[in-house]
Amino acid sequence: MGYAALERLASSVPPGSGGLLAEHVPVDAWTLARWRPPFPQHPGPGAPARLGAHVRAIEEAAAYSARRSATLLTELLGTPPREVILTGGAARSTLWPQILADVLGLPIHVPGVSESAAAGAAALAGLAIGVRPGAATPADPSPPSAPLAVPTSGQAHICDRHYAQWIRRADPPMLARRAGGHTGP
Repeated sequence: MGYAALERLASSVPPGSGGLLAEHVPVDAWTLARWRPPFPQHPGPGAPARLGAHVRAIEEAAAYSARRSATLLTELLGTPPREVILTGGAARSTLWPQILADVLGLPIHVPGVSESAAAGAAALAGLAIGVRPGAATPADPSPPSAPLAVPTSGQAHICDRHYAQWIRRADPPMLARRAGGHTGP
């Protein structure tokens, strides 16, 4: 089943994924060697019917992780973001940017070149062989005038509630730090 089909299934699932929360999965060489699915329970015999909920839960977890990062950056820098620039494969999605807009409460833009990692790698490769990135036809790095997704009116309280549930399960040390508690030995 392709990504577009999975996204269609997930689009029919309301925010909160029917109570299904994808766990935060740390990604590094050690955890990849012992990777486990992002759901604490096994799906059971009704799994195909819940595939859309699983897909949506994973997309929501990625948005919650972005919100946690935005919160930390806001605390460090003292200023909140005003918009989000989305690149890579997620920029081709329709549901995921909307989930991200709703969870962050920010407009989501896609630049003229959405494959920023590939464009950056090509620019560096060109520099390595002596070709300046500006020598070729320049790509427009600015976002389009209209956002791809904007927060849906009335979704903020729903997203806040689901985010709070996710953060309680996903990052107890962060909650302890915020409460002034002890997080380690």
